[in-house]
Amino acid sequence: MKHGHSRALGMLVLLICATAYAVALVAFASADATPGQQLTTLVQLAGFFAYPVVGSLIVSRRPSNTVGWIFCAIGLGTGTTAFSAGYIQHALAAQADAQLATGLIDAVGNGIWSLNLGLGVLLLLLFPDGRPLSRAWRVVFWAAMVTIAAVSLADLLMPGPLEADGRVVNPLGIGIAHPLLVAVDFVGHLLFLPLVLLAVASVIVRYRRAAGVPRQQIKWFAFGAAAMVLIIVVTVVAVPDPNSPLGTIGFALAFATLPIGAGIGVLRYRLYDIDVIINRTLVYGLLTVLLAAVYFGSVIGMQRIVRLVADPQAEQNPLIIVVSTLLIAALFTPLRGRLQRFIDRRFYRAKYDSARTLARFGAALRTETDLDGLTEHLVSAVDETMRPGHVSLWLRNPPEEAAQ
Repeated sequence: MKHGHSRALGMLVLLICATAYAVALVAFASADATPGQQLTTLVQLAGFFAYPVVGSLIVSRRPSNTVGWIFCAIGLGTGTTAFSAGYIQHALAAQADAQLATGLIDAVGNGIWSLNLGLGVLLLLLFPDGRPLSRAWRVVFWAAMVTIAAVSLADLLMPGPLEADGRVVNPLGIGIAHPLLVAVDFVGHLLFLPLVLLAVASVIVRYRRAAGVPRQQIKWFAFGAAAMVLIIVVTVVAVPDPNSPLGTIGFALAFATLPIGAGIGVLRYRLYDIDVIINRTLVYGLLTVLLAAVYFGSVIGMQRIVRLVADPQAEQNPLIIVVSTLLIAALFTPLRGRLQRFIDRRFYRAKYDSARTLARFGAALRTETDLDGLTEHLVSAVDETMRPGHVSLWLRNPPEEAAQ
């Protein structure tokens, strides 16, 4: 496909998704949704909108890469499910749940939802170049394709009510095929977890075999996926109500990190910055956890000591907070240095060894006066840091010695 056609198609997908999200937002608003619910819907749709945006960018610049088309498909899928959910809420509020259009839209949204989840598995199997890792992994890819299509079709044709209250019945449901559809749906969901695990294993194997640019691309993708999982876990643990504004923002941010990381990886934008980002994330993430543990541990410990030694009411003394804060300030710099050295030793060993070699060479320059000794130190430093196939050093004589 020509770049002009792919760019136009990518913009069309983006326009369709934006229209579907806008219509869904209007439908939710017309269903007597509160301002808080409308804000929640807007933030959620903004997070999902990252998928068609990244997909259209990849399609317009890398039309041969299947990853971009998968992101566009996920965008169209989320747009369809958002439109379906908004329309159903509006239809239920307007007592139009018995209309044929309501059942058709609800059934399509129900089938597309399973398809969205399956596209994530395909994304893992194809990233970053849009092709399976090998012929054996191509078998896994087609198995995932068949499973996803079968489950989506079963959900689309499953007879019976589509909503929890039973007000909307699937007009596409095939009653005579109900046992078969239930069996297909059960087997498909049973196979879904092994397929996800195989897809994750595919990313790991691809990373271990890759070098240079492909490895950096996978790092960006893995960083986006890890950030998504971490933000979701923190949001679930820290926010009691997932439908609250803070919980909604957390989930929206989490869903947006995956396409952003994948988009940077595929488009090869500042690929090698990911090493610095991962390094700083590990250091400051661990530092935050340790300092928070020290802070709350010191506060609780000193409160118990004060309660045992002095008046029980004295445990709320502001001095405890001041002392704990000063303790954190005193620990910040040495703890950050220790964590940085630990991360460098564990995850960036080559960089850490090179830095130590250069530090030893700098110390030798300050103390060594013998030319042969300096030459030996220089050759050793170059050999340990650059790992060349051969090292030699040529020294030029001073002009006055050359004249003699």
